[in-house]
Amino acid sequence: MLNIPVTRTSLPNRVVCGEIDPAIEIALNRNPQPWFDDIICHGHRCGLLAPIINGAHVLITAQELARFIRRNTTFGTRPIRLLSCWAGRDPNGFAQQLADLLRVPVLAAADRVEVYHFEPVSPDERFRMFWPTPVDDD
Repeated sequence: MLNIPVTRTSLPNRVVCGEIDPAIEIALNRNPQPWFDDIICHGHRCGLLAPIINGAHVLITAQELARFIRRNTTFGTRPIRLLSCWAGRDPNGFAQQLADLLRVPVLAAADRVEVYHFEPVSPDERFRMFWPTPVDDD
């Protein structure tokens, strides 16, 4: 099991998953949205998150991020905003899996995210909302 560093920010609804580098430093206190719980983390083109652990990017799954959230935050009842590149790239990928695991909506970008304003870099891309898949109670 990975020991992913957690950094609390000055905002009660925002944490950093992994070590802080210059790009994350810029993003720490920008553009808060009080109705979301924010996870700041690097992402990878493959659609997985890639926090920095011991100075290197390490790919993690939605299951590992869900475990990180449960252990390190009080998040879990409000929507999650993944401030991470490519986390929403695949309609059935990382963001959808996280929404299903945590049973909360997850907002994620399909492209790179600009750190000064948390907007996707490509003008054709936007943040996408991923809703938990309904569970059959039968």
